[in-house]
Amino acid sequence: MPKTIALVGNPNVGKSTLFNSLTGQNQKIINAPGTTVTVNKGWWQGNIVIDLPGLISFIHNSVDEKVAVDALLNKNNVLNPDLIILVADAMHISRSLYLLAQLKQLNIPIVLVVTMADIARKRQMDLDVEKISKILKLPTILIDSREAKGIKDLESLIYKIGRNLDTNKTKILFDSKKFIAETKNNFETNIKWVADIEKKLSISNIDKLTLSDRIDKVLLNKFFGSVFFLIILFLVFQFSTYISFPIIDFIDGPARNFITDNFSLLFSTGVWQNFVLSTIIATIFTLLEFVSPILFIFIALAILENCGYLARAALVSDKLMRGIGLEGNSILPIIIGFGCNLPAIKATRILKTSQIRRQTAF
Repeated sequence: MPKTIALVGNPNVGKSTLFNSLTGQNQKIINAPGTTVTVNKGWWQGNIVIDLPGLISFIHNSVDEKVAVDALLNKNNVLNPDLIILVADAMHISRSLYLLAQLKQLNIPIVLVVTMADIARKRQMDLDVEKISKILKLPTILIDSREAKGIKDLESLIYKIGRNLDTNKTKILFDSKKFIAETKNNFETNIKWVADIEKKLSISNIDKLTLSDRIDKVLLNKFFGSVFFLIILFLVFQFSTYISFPIIDFIDGPARNFITDNFSLLFSTGVWQNFVLSTIIATIFTLLEFVSPILFIFIALAILENCGYLARAALVSDKLMRGIGLEGNSILPIIIGFGCNLPAIKATRILKTSQIRRQTAF
């Protein structure tokens, strides 16, 4: 009987990269039960591998987090795992410990995978995997998903644990609401446990202040962060507008005149010619004039997203957005809306509640 292996972890710790390394091309995207949230599902040696949405705590806020929590707590959920692979960032292991404190209560076998080993080596961080494994009492693997280093060791460990898993064993049933309520009540206990583990692992020596952290101090500054955000918005629209002008002039000038003149030569003057020239051709060229500014806006946003600035922009604009009943993340769909409303409305799926998604779309 195939076993279900779930990749669990905070957002942006390398779960999807690890998922791709394990499943290769043998994967597909599915909707979580009762939702429109997409989840990656693949196969590894006849077993099902699920890449659950990023989760910081069982005290969830967003729809994506709720999908992950439901999968872990609801034993009747098709996504419920027999084995959990907790993925943690080597740069910030402490951020995954609070989630681990809650996962330990589920009575499901856990493997800790520490990713981004390549970055840790570049920063001369000495991660003692055996020490981490001994203190946390969990099998631990250090991997570099991009170069597939450590993947074979992980596969061997999963295979070894999988042979001892009894899928016919009756799983402990959880009352989701009761479990989450207990998690809230045990907040201080879990935080104390995390602090104790941090001390034993000397986490403070691992979580060093990075270049990204230093940049954040400037970009997230109360005053300068807002000024920089406005400058970035101005540059995005300047970039998309001024680069687009020559293209728009060419489309609206030589290109349109060439098509119009040649069509006029082919067909005699009449209702048919007037209809095609004033409706079909005119409409096509009007639409083409919008393509270049929208294209360059999306190119600019893609660059900002890849360098991590959009996430910072959400924090900077949070206070402003909350003043009109929205949240910081609403700024992304609103910016996209300057280019085209359809992808802007689609982008509202990243927002936490249906009410905020509707308000942002309106």
